[in-house]
Amino acid sequence: MNESEHNLAASFFRGSDLEAREASILQELEAGLHFSPTELLGRSNWWGSDMIGAFRYLGEFEGKQAVLKVQGVKPDVSEAAMLRSFASSNRSALVRPPKLYASIPWSDEKRYEALLVEYINGSKLISSPTTAEEVERFFEIYEEYRQNCLESPWLPKPTESLAERTAQDFKDWKQVAKEQYPEHPHREAGDEELIQESLATLVRAYANEDWVFQHAHISADDVFIQEDQAILTSNLMWAWRAPFFDAVFAYHWQPYVLGNHYEAVTPELIEAQKQLWLSAIWRLPQNDRQRRQLNLALLERQTAGLLLDSLTVDVTKPIAKHLVQSTREEVRNLLSVIGEDTPKAGV
Repeated sequence: MNESEHNLAASFFRGSDLEAREASILQELEAGLHFSPTELLGRSNWWGSDMIGAFRYLGEFEGKQAVLKVQGVKPDVSEAAMLRSFASSNRSALVRPPKLYASIPWSDEKRYEALLVEYINGSKLISSPTTAEEVERFFEIYEEYRQNCLESPWLPKPTESLAERTAQDFKDWKQVAKEQYPEHPHREAGDEELIQESLATLVRAYANEDWVFQHAHISADDVFIQEDQAILTSNLMWAWRAPFFDAVFAYHWQPYVLGNHYEAVTPELIEAQKQLWLSAIWRLPQNDRQRRQLNLALLERQTAGLLLDSLTVDVTKPIAKHLVQSTREEVRNLLSVIGEDTPKAGV
């Protein structure tokens, strides 16, 4: 792993006692940053676990609204540094990060990193469920970001290969799944074999692919529209990833978010929403190589979904079974398509 990027699985294994310390940390930061909290905005946990890795408060700083973000596990790279690097490298007039007001770096004594950022009073671009118009706008912003936000990567390229990193990622996620979901009612006997077949396909294919610098967490929750600008959040997650990883991340997570948080969700709605995203995604590649790269990116995400992400949907919800089944079917379909596109030996 590139030590200059944040790794969620590694953070999960390191653990966090942030929940027990939240009140004392908040009191300390009120004095140290001259921040007056008014409202808890949220706490972040990992893959359905009870471990709180971060929390966010709305409040006031120097006469303006601001958001306090506290990270309770030592980050591999500072989010404040990511924000500064993004801002200084950015050439887009449309896409930008939130403004950084102040920060406190990680220390082993305090065991947290804190930063104060601009309060975004705009709205999320993507609603739940979304519309064709919103998805279309999402990918217009995506194209702008690809053209004008990535020209000067500020993190070093990993020394390991993309294939090696892919294998390690799945090893880590398998361990998380084992700890968080040792028994799951919607797993099937053949899932492990299917995941291993997919992983072998990815490792072979990624032996011939190179890393691409990108924002690795552009989900439906991470693009806000404010005063005709698009603001990208989750900036801790800038990293080197496989081609088109950033193009499929929102598509991958949106069904699971709907499954957990939208009461009127049905299998028909899930599949219709997925088609909205796919119809826009498949306009991105310009040639056969890019189409294959996109299929590989989809396969990597859906295999991760079958292994872990789809299991995060509350099993008491009727839609949970469909989401696992749909993910499983997509893995099978993508393996078939990629297999048909793979040149045979001697051809």
